[in-house]
Amino acid sequence: MAVRFEDRSGNVVLVLPPTLRSEGEDVSQRLPMLSVPRRWGAVLSLDDVQLEPRTLIVSGKVAADSPEALEAMYRDWSARLTGRLLRMYSRDDAQRFIEVAASRLTKTDIEGSGGMAAEVRIDLQAPEPLWWARDAVRVDWSPTASGQTTTVQSPGSWPAAPVITIYGATVSGKHLVNPRLVNESTGHVLELALTLQQGQAVRVYPIHAGLGEVPESAAAYQYAGTVDTHVPWTDPILYPTSVLAAVNDQWTFDGFWLQQGYNVLRFVDHADSCHRATIVLEWRPAWH
Repeated sequence: MAVRFEDRSGNVVLVLPPTLRSEGEDVSQRLPMLSVPRRWGAVLSLDDVQLEPRTLIVSGKVAADSPEALEAMYRDWSARLTGRLLRMYSRDDAQRFIEVAASRLTKTDIEGSGGMAAEVRIDLQAPEPLWWARDAVRVDWSPTASGQTTTVQSPGSWPAAPVITIYGATVSGKHLVNPRLVNESTGHVLELALTLQQGQAVRVYPIHAGLGEVPESAAAYQYAGTVDTHVPWTDPILYPTSVLAAVNDQWTFDGFWLQQGYNVLRFVDHADSCHRATIVLEWRPAWH
């Protein structure tokens, strides 16, 4: 089961020999405490829990046909691993990765090997200490009435900030007016003060999505689009027009999040709207 490193585009950078294994320290959390008068100790404030960076180690024995070949292999690994963030999979068949940067590589020759065998250790730091799913999740929902609800399941053990695309509709001359998406499980609300007809779409990028995969940050754009020609969430959209001013203030401050597990979403639109839309949510689940 080999440790594998890829770049952010999914291109393989390095596959280590199976003699090297990875181990990761447990992720630590910064737990803010509040002092309460006339009470012993402190009260834990769960509203501002932050995960600290995670340290990981890949280590094991390697061998080559000559000391020169072993040194060349080690130097090649150093060049491939240092100077950038990489996705590390702990095994060939792993379904999750963590983004890491190599902080140190060391090689210690094994006594009696003539320089042809060594213990290698790779120290890694994960600035954002989450394990991400290899495959992203996409949920399509086409409500047919204002006030309609659906349940969306978010895998993982960490909240998700999805990229949300809303496609307009035109029914009997009426368009989609002021679409509103409410996560009744978390209280988050996304509302757009605009009209979208058939062939128009709005994409809202999350306040925080992680991984640097999202081409925009904390912004909303209108563009020409249909579900049949849906642009993947990691790709830039063509000829976008900013409609950030049309997004509700609550989203600006809080974003729109999915809690781990089940989320009840409600669609609402204006009384003069066509009460039709197609909503696409895309995100990559995460575990801590």
